[in-house]
Amino acid sequence: MFSHELNILKRSNGNNKLTIFVGAGVSKSSGLPLWQDLVQMIKSELSINDNETDYLKIAQLYYLSCGETSYYQRIKEFFPEHIEPTIIQKLIFELKPANIITTNWDSLLEKTARDNGYIYDVISKDEHLVQSELENHIIKMHGDFRDNNIVFKEDDYINYQKNFPLIENFIKSILSTNTILFIGYSYNDINLKQISKWIQNNSKSIPPMFLVVFKEDKNQRQYLKNFGIKTILIEKEDKRFGLDSYSNKLATFLYDLHYEQYYHIDNMSDLEIVDYIYNKLKPLDELNAILLSQVESTITNCGFVYQQFFNETTRKMTKLIFIEFYNSLLTYDINKNIRKINNKFREILNNYNDGYSIELKEKINSIISIFSKANIDGYIKTDDEIYSNKEIGYFEEYSILKNINDTEESLFNFKLDDFETNKNDINGLMKKAFFYYQTYAFLKAYRLNEHIIKLCIKQKNYIQLFLAMFNQNILLNQLKGYLDNIGENKEYKTASDAWQYNIKSYDLDEKFYELPKTVQKTLYEIKHFVSYDYLYSFAFTIDNELDKKIKQKKAMKTNSSMTFETNVTRNYSKHKNLIHFVLNNYVMIERSYEFRAINKKLIKISFIRQIQNSYFTLDKLEIFVVIKYIENRALIELIDEFDDFELKLETKVLNDLTINAFPNIVKLYFENESIYPHFSNELKNVLFICSKCSLTEKQASTMLKEIKHLIVSRKIDLDIYRQINQFIDSQENMSPNDLIDIVEMMIDKLICNKGNDWHYQITENNHFWSPFKHLNNKKISYNNIELITTLLNELDKLEAKSQIQLAKVFLINLYYISSQEIQKLIKDFMINIDTDGLSNCSLKISFKLFLALENFIIVDETLIDEVKKYPEMAKGNLFHLGEIASQVKYLVEKEGIQELEELLKNLLEIVHDVREKQKEWGMMII
Repeated sequence: MFSHELNILKRSNGNNKLTIFVGAGVSKSSGLPLWQDLVQMIKSELSINDNETDYLKIAQLYYLSCGETSYYQRIKEFFPEHIEPTIIQKLIFELKPANIITTNWDSLLEKTARDNGYIYDVISKDEHLVQSELENHIIKMHGDFRDNNIVFKEDDYINYQKNFPLIENFIKSILSTNTILFIGYSYNDINLKQISKWIQNNSKSIPPMFLVVFKEDKNQRQYLKNFGIKTILIEKEDKRFGLDSYSNKLATFLYDLHYEQYYHIDNMSDLEIVDYIYNKLKPLDELNAILLSQVESTITNCGFVYQQFFNETTRKMTKLIFIEFYNSLLTYDINKNIRKINNKFREILNNYNDGYSIELKEKINSIISIFSKANIDGYIKTDDEIYSNKEIGYFEEYSILKNINDTEESLFNFKLDDFETNKNDINGLMKKAFFYYQTYAFLKAYRLNEHIIKLCIKQKNYIQLFLAMFNQNILLNQLKGYLDNIGENKEYKTASDAWQYNIKSYDLDEKFYELPKTVQKTLYEIKHFVSYDYLYSFAFTIDNELDKKIKQKKAMKTNSSMTFETNVTRNYSKHKNLIHFVLNNYVMIERSYEFRAINKKLIKISFIRQIQNSYFTLDKLEIFVVIKYIENRALIELIDEFDDFELKLETKVLNDLTINAFPNIVKLYFENESIYPHFSNELKNVLFICSKCSLTEKQASTMLKEIKHLIVSRKIDLDIYRQINQFIDSQENMSPNDLIDIVEMMIDKLICNKGNDWHYQITENNHFWSPFKHLNNKKISYNNIELITTLLNELDKLEAKSQIQLAKVFLINLYYISSQEIQKLIKDFMINIDTDGLSNCSLKISFKLFLALENFIIVDETLIDEVKKYPEMAKGNLFHLGEIASQVKYLVEKEGIQELEELLKNLLEIVHDVREKQKEWGMMII
């Protein structure tokens, strides 16, 4: 068994630290001679005694006998150009070693690279090394026939340092920093001894070195061990390669090394099996949350089962994810040996007991802890050939705590408070940069992220580095638009002036391929994610699912008995996994169109699948998504697609929303000092969602407390006022005192002129009527006569136009909830508004009719004459004519004032004629 040695080789190769030395035994598979075969042929040609074993001396004698020209020609005949590589050379390149160093003179490695597109520079003399532009090399350290510089005879070895000074030093540097794998060499190979001496003489710390052998020789093994070279004895032979036995064994070893095969799997201990799984997953543990696709591509030959269960304890449906290790299922990554190991691991989990060693238990728990970061709840205990009644194992049985990340919990409640962190703690710093990003402090986030990138490079934390570089690109895009609207902020002006000189984005593709191969493998799915490929692929799946759901929704209108075919658990689980990955790894992708579009579609799918229920529901994660990632108007349009939409949330979710999230969002809204209305969308969405729910008195009271803070401020806009109005209108369990407080706040803003333009719009245009409606329904008699008196005194200072607009909306609402004493004050004020000086006849007539409708004045001959004269004065203004006609119609039909019947008929005819003329005019324009 040599699994430890294989792990070292794989780890070194993954870190771009594996160098393979290729000896004559590799070329033997193509029919070329070994070192001793070549020397034996020369001995025969020179009639040298068989007792002579000094190979270098024999080669030197051959050179002296033939002369230089004949020497090269004769040796070259033993290595014809037409000889082709075998699978062995290709398997060497498939490992993608940083460097391949060969003592061979043939061109088999170059041919393999050229024919298969492997990009390596061939180095056979010092000049080539100077000219090389690639990172990967085939180093022919013993020269090449093309350059007439082969190393064979004794003088060549003695003068090697003189003839190849750069190559020698380059190889020595590789030997002192790389893990070395020798293949194609024998125990006694002169080249192996030369290299061993180099290492011994030039390096204080010897890196791992391994020699592949096919015969056990304890003495030779001990000899090489003194030079730091360990032997790997290969006995396994796959004859399907169709080579000689030596070459078959070498090909089998290289194949298994590349494709992660394990020897003697049946004899592997439980700890070795668990180690194998753990070592594959370990790099993912650097992340705070893991994508399901990362687990799937790392372990391979596995997948996931998504299930929904009724939890007897919580009395609600629970959606869970289980990993399944495949045995017979056909997949693109099928590998029998990996499947064998995976299923052995499954059996180890099945047989878990107190008899397991502490080390084994700890490794299993570490694996399950990594699984939990991908939201995996358990595993399938049965073979995948069992398609129904799969038996399930839960990871909670292994004493693994799966707490929600504190960051995630805070974000779900929109609790964004600044905090201190260690300047060398990458995770803490990324969390802080993410906090700045969340609170729109993009310049602070950018500057901190610069430090994070430097720290990641220093600490060789490549996974966090890649995410930090992605975040930096996102921040640059945010800043680019932000710095165009910086106002007079000196800090931002300085940043803006330096923009075009100092800031550039990272080429993530280029950076990815600069990373070690093991990191590349770990980062592959993340690269897929940050390049948006993951989101595009996910969006494609969701679009198909959404199309299917929409068709089912339409079909249900004609077939009420139809039920949904649903992938609800899969969609929800992948959605949850995506959100966890983004939030817990501080990935600044939340504001991208692609990310938000996916979230909106997933919420729509969630609604459609519930269409047969008597109400709709969302869990905490979905509520968070709705609040944060869907635009308010888009949310309103989405819910308008569903008839009689009623939302019921779990008590805990609704408590978190009303008691925690909403106050925190209001706090963030007020703390924002930007010219942009940050957090207003979240604010409106919470109000809208709660308007679709029935709140308890405590929940409603908490919401109203925050609403009062909003109303007294000068910051909120018309949309927020409207959303507040809708929320109040929708609720029944509200304290009258809270509603009166809100009314008095509105009054106070009018008295003290504390409102903004939006405040006057909503009071003048009846966009805020719901508090009055509830107070009126509750038969409340408002009696703060002192405040009303003050209000009316202030309104008396306004122009008649403003007085009329407030009277028709705000004052009349106030009138209907007030005591008789206050009603008299309001009525007197409205009757005494001076309309004689108004130039706007429409406003004047409309207001007088309004007073008549409210029975504040009687309809006398004077008013009737004024109304009769109005159509001529209106000059075809359809809007005002329509308004006056509606008021007259009400007086005729509801109040029975017959004197206005002829006038009403005349007004309606005028409105009709004007409308027809406008239609004709519109057609002429078209």
